[in-house]
Formats: sequence, structure tokens, C-alpha cells
Amino acid sequence: MLAVPSMTGVAASRRLNQFLNGFNDLVRQAHERSVTERRPYLIVWRKNSVLLRPEVFAEDEESNRQRNFRLNKGTFG
Repeated sequence: MLAVPSMTGVAASRRLNQFLNGFNDLVRQAHERSVTERRPYLIVWRKNSVLLRPEVFAEDEESNRQRNFRLNKGTFG
């Protein structure tokens, strides 16, 4: 008897791995920015995205200095 994984399971696993890799990159970037800039960064969960931004913006800094990580429907299956 030969066991063959279902294509649905393989595709779901691939999507999950892509999501986790992207999220790990976001966390790594938050850490690097925090160390480099010597200030805390927040990872903010929203309904359909995860946002990376400084905890407090400097007076001369634009509030759009943030990175958005989209959570797509069907990411997990």
C-alpha cells in the first residue's frame, strides 16, 4: 500500500509556511529596528492585518512609517 498526501493538505501546509515566514520576517524587522533606533516597536493585530510601527512617533516623523502584513482569507486552509 502506498500513502500519498492529499494536494489540499500540501497546499494548506505551503500557505501556512508562507504566512509563518512572512510573520517571522515582521518580528525580526521589529527587533532590528528597535535595537538600531533604541526605541520600542509594536506589533499591532488588526482584523485583517498585522501592523508594525514605533510605539511613539518622533515630532518630525511621519505617522505612515509602519509596515502592514496582510492576513488573507484562506491562509490556514
